[in-house]
Amino acid sequence: MLLEQWASEIKEKIHSSLSSTTFSTKKTLSERK
Repeated sequence: MLLEQWASEIKEKIHSSLSSTTFSTKKTLSERK
């Protein structure tokens, strides 16, 4: 039970950090044009 909750939390953190990184990268690329 605890392990599953911990794993899902890590997945959410990784997903949110990945999407925020992708967003900032796209923003930087569009600003450079």
